[in-house]
Amino acid sequence: MMSGLFLFAREGRKINGCLNFRIMMLLSVPGTIRMILIIIAVFVIIRFIGRLLNAKSSAENEKRYNQNNDAFKRAKEKSESEKGKVHIVEGGYREAEDVDFEEVKDSEKNN
Repeated sequence: MMSGLFLFAREGRKINGCLNFRIMMLLSVPGTIRMILIIIAVFVIIRFIGRLLNAKSSAENEKRYNQNNDAFKRAKEKSESEKGKVHIVEGGYREAEDVDFEEVKDSEKNN
C-alpha cells in the first residue's frame, strides 16, 4: 500500500508550481536519514572490531611482559642466593694462557 504523498507525487499534480519537487524532497528525507544511520552503524562496527583486535594484542603484550618479569625475578633471586659462593666448572676456558705478574713502574716522563 502506497502512502498518500507518494501517490500525489506520481500523478504529477502541481499546485503552486514546484510541488512535485517539494514532495520528492520530502520523500527523500527518510532515505537520507537511513543512509546516514547505515554509515554511522558501519563506523561503530569497525571501531568495535578495532578495539577487539587492540585488546587481543594488549593481552598478548601483557602476558609476554609478565613472563619476562617472572624470569627476571627468578634469576635475581637465584643470583642473590648464590652470592659469595664459588663454583668450579669443569671444562671451562681451556684456551686461556696463564701469565706471571709483573709490576710496571711509572717513569718520570709520564708524571
